[in-house]
Amino acid sequence: DDSAPHIFDPDEMRERMMVSKDVLATEGGPLTLPTPRSERLYTPTRWFTAPGLIPPPPDPSIIMGCTMSCLLTAADPETFPPQIGPFTLEESVAHYKKLEEMGCEGCLPNIDDVMVPRECWEGWATTA
Repeated sequence: DDSAPHIFDPDEMRERMMVSKDVLATEGGPLTLPTPRSERLYTPTRWFTAPGLIPPPPDPSIIMGCTMSCLLTAADPETFPPQIGPFTLEESVAHYKKLEEMGCEGCLPNIDDVMVPRECWEGWATTA
């Protein structure tokens, strides 16, 4: 789920994953790039006179999944067309294979920056 707010109650979902073990939920989010990216940011000069307004520089080896999806669409719109709404399994697999080919790695399963315990998700890939 990459919606905000979530389409489910995060506390109830974590409990269900721990107790019932019949569902697995996680957030989309950051991807680790194989090589750091470069970017140019414009910062208005007035920000330098107001302490606390300048955000810390982003980690150049991390990119958010939604940003990467947009970049894939811009680079290859025939393979990765713009989309609103749910993805099909085929579309998800195509994105996954492209990210894997590029050497990107995903974050560990989490909901609201709380890690999903390993026992909740370990083995899902072999049983699904």
